[in-house]
Amino acid sequence: MTTTVTVSKFRENLSKYIDLVNEKGKVVDIVDGRKGKVLATLTKKKKKEFDWDAYMKFVESLGRSGLLASKKDEEMRKRLRNATNEKMKELRKIW
Repeated sequence: MTTTVTVSKFRENLSKYIDLVNEKGKVVDIVDGRKGKVLATLTKKKKKEFDWDAYMKFVESLGRSGLLASKKDEEMRKRLRNATNEKMKELRKIW
């Protein structure tokens, strides 16, 4: 749902609108009070997830080309990936 507010109202209640966006995921359109034209839109920044699948495909392609040392390296990367994913899950619970 989008909330529309004039520039002056936005300035008067800045923290209120930032809370709406951050905590409730709302979109705030900031409009020119006289013209009614949207000047800016405030939205929550989306977190870009690291694409592990693309990374692993890249690493596997390196292995097929002979640029990686051994299967042991691949196993170590998989363990690192799993350990990193577990740590990221723990951190997401905190944040």
